Amino acid sequence: LKPLLNLVSLDNTEMKQEVAATLWNISLSDKNKKIIMNENGLDIISTLCRSSENELSYLACGVIANISEFQENQIRMVEEGIIHHLQYAMLPKFTSVNRESIRAFANLSAAKENIVPIANSGALTNLIEALQSPDALTRRFAAMTMSNLASCEQNLYRIFYE
Repeated sequence: LKPLLNLVSLDNTEMKQEVAATLWNISLSDKNKKIIMNENGLDIISTLCRSSENELSYLACGVIANISEFQENQIRMVEEGIIHHLQYAMLPKFTSVNRESIRAFANLSAAKENIVPIANSGALTNLIEALQSPDALTRRFAAMTMSNLASCEQNLYRIFYE
């Protein structure tokens, strides 16, 4: 995995896209989701999700969403600052990037320890906007995230009034 991750340091967008696509496929396995986290893959893929290249950002956010499906990764990912990277990736408002970012939020919010940090991060505005997205999967992932966040009474006021 390390030789693949090292390719990201090259100043070559196409190479980075190939690395992200490979990580997407690798990250479909639960075993590999843990390995990616343990090999410092989150730091590397986080920088890719902030790319101005839509396809690269989409692939990177997809990898983040995939590895956030693994319950053991969820709290650690939030502790390592993934929320802010996902929010940044959503700024250009590309549907595919937003969908994958919000899918990651849905997965991360499944851990009760992440519910308040996600709500406190400012992500609610983007999540509420996503509930009105023309993309059905984006709306579904946003609704899943809101459902998880609403399970904490502390978040209810924000959900209703933000």
